[in-house]
Amino acid sequence: MEIVYSRHLVADLGGRKYQNPRLFSGPIEGAATVFIDGDWPQIAAAYRAIGAEVLPISELGKARKSKAPKKGTDQ
Repeated sequence: MEIVYSRHLVADLGGRKYQNPRLFSGPIEGAATVFIDGDWPQIAAAYRAIGAEVLPISELGKARKSKAPKKGTDQ
């Protein structure tokens, strides 16, 4: 599961779960990758502690492009 933490709504989440970082109370079980908008070190540390990849929200578009199946394939 991929999660996006941002204080602002994010267009086209592509199936990712949106969370407001101000409401963070602990990592969400099953998270594999977390994108964070802004400086939220407690969120990053909590997810790293459970083995999730933590990326800045600027990587969201790159991740979307790299993980999208290629047209005409079943990947």
